[in-house]
Amino acid sequence: MAGSEQTNASARADDWVLIVDDDTALATALVGMLGMHGWAARTASNVDEVIACVGSHAERPPALAICDIMIPGTDGIEIGRELRFLLPDLPLLFISGRITQEDGPPADLEGRDFLPKPFNHAQLSAAVEQALLTSVAS
Repeated sequence: MAGSEQTNASARADDWVLIVDDDTALATALVGMLGMHGWAARTASNVDEVIACVGSHAERPPALAICDIMIPGTDGIEIGRELRFLLPDLPLLFISGRITQEDGPPADLEGRDFLPKPFNHAQLSAAVEQALLTSVAS
């Protein structure tokens, strides 16, 4: 699944979401969850795949990136920084199974949106909408 593209017939116009997670089962589940809400999604499991995916879709960058914090090699926070370098206005939503809602997001997320795992469809949908609203407001 890594580096793959999946779409949904009811995708929101030309918008798409980049999912960055080394867990292919979770990435596949996220593609399905987002598809149920009308979003097309593409996946990447590491920084090289992120750069390749964004580069191959330069004419139509993602509307949002969902990035797992715990990725082997270059962690998700660093991948987020790389994404912000490439696409300064890109909204980022970080996810993690190792950090709970009670812990709160790590300080180095720099105020970015955060959703702890596990989450359900409604929580994901609300977090996606919040991340998009936050980016419009800033």
